[in-house]
Amino acid sequence: MVIDLVRDRVSGCEAARSGFILDGFPRTLAQADALSNLGVPRAALWLVISTREVTTRLLARRVCSDCGAVYSTDHHAPRVAGICDVCYGEGTSCAADNETAIRQRLQLYQRETAPLRRWLEEHGRVSVVSGTDDPRTVTERLLSAINPQVRTD
Repeated sequence: MVIDLVRDRVSGCEAARSGFILDGFPRTLAQADALSNLGVPRAALWLVISTREVTTRLLARRVCSDCGAVYSTDHHAPRVAGICDVCYGEGTSCAADNETAIRQRLQLYQRETAPLRRWLEEHGRVSVVSGTDDPRTVTERLLSAINPQVRTD
């Protein structure tokens, strides 16, 4: 179903010909194979972060129940604890951000998504980037990694 949506957008959109970003997709080898038949992806970024860091970040995540702004109790806390800086709504934990659910999601990731890295490496389309640091530093790493790939294709 997602492949069909991507196929429709890629084939029917002039802007897509000059490039686009798929965030978190593909997630399985079957999806990667289907995308490959469309000539996608030209380049991919693979963020690497420890299980402990992922768990810590997800447990610290808060989302405004009104506007959806995302905060962290560790690194990007709102000015007033539990109150959104944007709309003054309540910042709450996501129901799926508990240790049991996170552990299950990480197991699913290892089973279904982690094998994509090898596939992307074999196709010469991946840059591995450390996702451990502050958002600005990680963004700079991502931009540095993707620019040479896009320019050479």
